[in-house]
Amino acid sequence: TYPQWRTITRVFHAMILLAEGRSVTESGRSCGWATTSAFIDTFTRTVGQTPGGYRAAARGTADASPPAGPFPLS
Repeated sequence: TYPQWRTITRVFHAMILLAEGRSVTESGRSCGWATTSAFIDTFTRTVGQTPGGYRAAARGTADASPPAGPFPLS
């Protein structure tokens, strides 16, 4: 559905920003979430990992784990 597509697109954009080193708050706001908590909830539900955990994994932090994936659409 369109809402699912829009959410996935926003999350993918946020993943790029997080991998570039942007903060969780900045990434969420840049991708259209009004609150950081709403962004964290949606990102975690979609990716299977918190945005902070994803950012750490993407940046190569030692205690980070990769996202669970694949991304659920429901």
